[in-house]
Amino acid sequence: MTTKSGTPQDRLTRICDTLLATFNGHTEKHAIDRAIVFLVDEHKGGIGIAGYDDDNDALLDLVVHLRAMFRARGQDLHFVPVGTTPPKDRA
Repeated sequence: MTTKSGTPQDRLTRICDTLLATFNGHTEKHAIDRAIVFLVDEHKGGIGIAGYDDDNDALLDLVVHLRAMFRARGQDLHFVPVGTTPPKDRA
């Protein structure tokens, strides 16, 4: 079941939408600038994306940024797709 929508669906995504409206209207924003806003409360999260033609590009930027955050902490972040076996465990 998809949860993607072009309009805010709850309190968190309405806040994301407001933050992105500020981003989009900022006098220093360039046409090539993009933003991802992620908000969480004690129960769930909401995300807003602006400036991306393809959601896959937003996901890629998010993963690259997460890896950089881990590296800044002296850690590595690895993703293993579901249904695959890590190379070290392959027969």
